[in-house]
Amino acid sequence: MALSLAGPATASEDTPAVGKRFALPLSDQTTTQAVFLAAPNKCLHLVYATQSGKLVFWHLSQTEPDPGPLPPIPPPPVKSLRIAVVHDPTKSTAQERQVMADTAWRATLPPPHEFSGIIPAGLVDPNTKTMPAAQAPFLQAAKGHALPCLVLLNESDAVVTVVDLPDSSAEILELIRKHGGPQNVTPRNRRKQLHRSNSGTLQPS
Repeated sequence: MALSLAGPATASEDTPAVGKRFALPLSDQTTTQAVFLAAPNKCLHLVYATQSGKLVFWHLSQTEPDPGPLPPIPPPPVKSLRIAVVHDPTKSTAQERQVMADTAWRATLPPPHEFSGIIPAGLVDPNTKTMPAAQAPFLQAAKGHALPCLVLLNESDAVVTVVDLPDSSAEILELIRKHGGPQNVTPRNRRKQLHRSNSGTLQPS
């Protein structure tokens, strides 16, 4: 017959070490001398004698306590963010287009953060028939998410977060502060262009 111990016999304060005799309480309120012996596969043998002189032999399997789920590995600090909105031009509502067109949240992004555009889902390069290289990380990150969505990538184009497009510039800025650090978002509206536009960066119609 097999029993299960709560932990390794050599490590538990409640379990005597292998080879060391100890007093084992019996069901008839008496005690007897017992000993744990090493067995294959990190198991144990428990050997003791009853009051009638009968030798009892148990095979015990050792099991480690369940440590539970491991804590998530914290992401590395974000040095800079690339921010874009991926949307479906045929389904965007007037409210969503207004938020996408609002320059307030773009103008408060100082370097090293940058706004990378409003990108229509399904965008392909007409020459290669594939996703444009600059927009591909955003389009891939948005796959499986409801559109429009806000995509935040780090300086290595790893996904920081993908969320439904917030309802206002203030909510967008709050997300950027959360993931990029409040020191990287100024409260002032900045009118200068943050980066040079390219042919793959589109604005909402």
